[in-house]
Amino acid sequence: MPKLDEEFLAAGGVKRFASEASWARGIKILSAWAANGVPVAEYSLGIILLSLKRFWLFTRAMRTP
Repeated sequence: MPKLDEEFLAAGGVKRFASEASWARGIKILSAWAANGVPVAEYSLGIILLSLKRFWLFTRAMRTP
């Protein structure tokens, strides 16, 4: 398991690419975490449901001669 240190927690922030120069020039940096949350959850649920129905097994069986 990764260590939840400052470097790891900063990975989701803007500190790695935003600098004082960007702030000084008034460059706006926006996050889309709220907009992406629902589609990611829906996709994850869809993949889980497909897996429970053995979709991947049947897909592989259809490709095998």
